[in-house]
Amino acid sequence: MKSYKFAAVTFALLLLSSRPVFSMYCPVVSSARNSSGELVLGLPQVRIRILQINPQADKNRNISGVIGYIRELQPDVLAVTELSDDWKRALEAEFGDYPYRVIASKYSSGLALFSKLPIVDQEIVYYPGDPVEHPQIRCHLKSSAGAIKCIVAHPTVPKKMVASRNAELLGMGEVAAKSGSPCVVLGDLNCSPWSYHFAHLLEVGKLKDSEQGFGPQPSWSTEMLIPFVPIDHFLVSHDIEVLNRVLGPNLGSDHLPVYVDLLVKSLVTKP
Repeated sequence: MKSYKFAAVTFALLLLSSRPVFSMYCPVVSSARNSSGELVLGLPQVRIRILQINPQADKNRNISGVIGYIRELQPDVLAVTELSDDWKRALEAEFGDYPYRVIASKYSSGLALFSKLPIVDQEIVYYPGDPVEHPQIRCHLKSSAGAIKCIVAHPTVPKKMVASRNAELLGMGEVAAKSGSPCVVLGDLNCSPWSYHFAHLLEVGKLKDSEQGFGPQPSWSTEMLIPFVPIDHFLVSHDIEVLNRVLGPNLGSDHLPVYVDLLVKSLVTKP
């Protein structure tokens, strides 16, 4: 009898601990679809496809494979983290059809944003307290639905500098909350969606996790038997609907690419 009680308690604890994972599969109610489930587009709405890739630039030499994958998807916006000088030169030379770009080159910890949409109000920020000096890109993307705030970041690895990472996550939330426009926060945030600091970022920034409705999508690490931690994120404001979110193939990095199809629903009159 005692063994049954122990099993029941263990099962109950497993259910409770698994609740945050299972809750990510709960679908989000779509206001952009009709009663038949068909997508209905109209002004002031704009559909934007964004791809983010962490190529592990200091080790990965598969530049041609990454370029081929980007060409296959043809995203409207491409974000790259861990950008080295070699990768920077190759991507700049290849993607002339992405005329709008912001590149923050810093050793192999650089960031880049390539866009078919005009980029305005761009700035590169080195977050105070980060000893590695990871850059952060902040800008607006101009669309037919107005300006969309975009923050691309790669906070420091938390192993020895967790306070710096947590401070940067909080800072991103504060910037997002003040943006006054639809907002997308993306990047290798070095933080799982079940972390307190991730939840705090969502709360402060008035953001939602793009995984909601799609379930956890572990993007790291491909060096394991299977990737098991989602640390490459897209967070969006509540006036942006996530139509699709998928992981890409292994391209030689320890991270998998992440692709989202977004519907920006609010008309913005000023950035």
